[in-house]
Amino acid sequence: YQTQYGNQHSLMHDRHPHPQAHSFTFQSSTVTYGGNGAYYTSSTTRRADSDGLRFEEHKEADSTTGQAAHKISRGIHNKGHTLSRHLKSDGQVDTMQTLHNINEDELTG
Repeated sequence: YQTQYGNQHSLMHDRHPHPQAHSFTFQSSTVTYGGNGAYYTSSTTRRADSDGLRFEEHKEADSTTGQAAHKISRGIHNKGHTLSRHLKSDGQVDTMQTLHNINEDELTG
């Protein structure tokens, strides 16, 4: 069995002797300001690679209004989903999921 596995591995390896080159981009920005204990902060992070994988995260908080937001988007090629949470000043949290060219049963984890 080990020999058979070794031969299959060898055949697969010979078909693609050189790994494909992959590119990766990353972008991040943060803004924070305030005084006298009050603050506002906002940050966004984006990552993408040449295989079509995408990730974006946005966070925002304002201590003067007591509101905050957090949004995460993940996708591959033209499919993906976004999960958004918004903390209102009364403490209530609104959550919304948006699907982009994908059905809910295709989501994992």
